[in-house]
Amino acid sequence: PLTDLSLPEDAYDIVWLSSGMYSCIPSRKKRIAMLRRLNVALKPGGFMYCEFQFDFIRKFPQYAETVKKALALLLLGNTRYEKGDMIWAGFEFLHRFPSREALIEEFAAGGFAVRSIDFPPDSVRGKAVIQSTRLPIE
Repeated sequence: PLTDLSLPEDAYDIVWLSSGMYSCIPSRKKRIAMLRRLNVALKPGGFMYCEFQFDFIRKFPQYAETVKKALALLLLGNTRYEKGDMIWAGFEFLHRFPSREALIEEFAAGGFAVRSIDFPPDSVRGKAVIQSTRLPIE
């Protein structure tokens, strides 16, 4: 699967991830692990163009989030349910970031700094240019 990519170290200058790829990875933990692997595959200071899904408008009360999480656990579905997780088109997992901060923190945890980020007002698909914070080994 995408989250278990095995890539050569320091092999790429640029990596591109579509929103269909990044936002379909279930759990922050798996997305960060994948970012870290991609970071190692990039040359130090390399860039990644990443598209993602977001939804800053939809606000669920805390009880609704608790019910969703409980149902996910009871039905042995997404046992690591996070705010923003959903089933799209009735069959496909999708994570939409509920805030700008959540996305930026996730990129930072993967070893990247945001250089450019866009949340178009008429879309749920955003894009970011992020840069590896890994330094060259001397």
